[in-house]
Amino acid sequence: MAARRNPETDGAIRTGRQPQFEVDRYLERSPSTVLLDYSALDNATSALARRSRDRSRFHWGLAAQAAADSHKYSAMLATGEDVGVPLALLSWVRRSHRPVFLITHGSYFASERFGRLMRVLRRNGRLHFLCLSESLRRILVNDFGVRPENAHNTSYGVDTSFFHPSHRADDPAGSGEPLIVAAGTAKRDYRTLVEAAEGLDAPVHIAADSTWFREPVNIGDREVPPNVTIRSSGDYAGLRDLYARASFVVVPLRPARHACGYAVIVEAMAMGRAVICTKTESPGDFLADGETGFYVKPGDAEDLRLRMEALLCNPELAREMGRRGRARIEREFSLDAYCDRIESVIHRNPA
Repeated sequence: MAARRNPETDGAIRTGRQPQFEVDRYLERSPSTVLLDYSALDNATSALARRSRDRSRFHWGLAAQAAADSHKYSAMLATGEDVGVPLALLSWVRRSHRPVFLITHGSYFASERFGRLMRVLRRNGRLHFLCLSESLRRILVNDFGVRPENAHNTSYGVDTSFFHPSHRADDPAGSGEPLIVAAGTAKRDYRTLVEAAEGLDAPVHIAADSTWFREPVNIGDREVPPNVTIRSSGDYAGLRDLYARASFVVVPLRPARHACGYAVIVEAMAMGRAVICTKTESPGDFLADGETGFYVKPGDAEDLRLRMEALLCNPELAREMGRRGRARIEREFSLDAYCDRIESVIHRNPA
């Protein structure tokens, strides 16, 4: 189940303007899978689904309709907690025997309400959490009491055909000079990046947009230095162009327990770029510190600047890290590798 399905997505993927996501590849690999999105509420048969829809509680509406129809399916896979948590709760109340597999981003980990719900949900042996990283899996087990056999690290995947080093963007200036790129908005610590970049002998482009979280870029009361540009990349093709021109990519993060920055990290690595990322409480499984990039301490502008200077002064090191990163993504974090892990968990835990 996907909470949001843009009708233009398929056309954008076919024409090479947008990468595939896991749901697209999963449906491609498993034609018998039924996709439920908000359109399922247009002719909802569940009274709860209709009431939720009429009150604009679409996540609950979709979950209610799926729970009511659970007898039609051998298993149910939710692409996020927004629909997955209500579905798990409603399935528990209805005593459904169909397993629920919930792709877990950790978005609700800081919520007291989620903590209360987990006292019930962790007792549901048919609910399986498919975590985007090992750190998220450990939080579920250690902090929320989920049984280890119900928490799985299926990690993440990226479209390695769309994000590929063979893509070459035009250099408008024709200079081939260094360029540092940062992207995304969720939990981004751009204040620290701007402080670290001030006076640096290289331009920094912050692509200030996000597919998943609409947060403004916040650099506090600091002035934007002349070597820093904050501007949207426009679309996925524009973002890919930026990665292609980048010497390396920086993902500065504020402290967070949920998955943030994962998409930019794997996209940049898939493009063959070294990555510098803040080490938070919930790091992904992609970046090998010192091999495919560097981790830096949260809020430490000096640490970040030192790492940026190290890669600027040694472009061959940056290129070698990028090559190793691309190989790692192809080997472990392609969309097919990700779908393999999801399917393996589902097949091991039938109804």
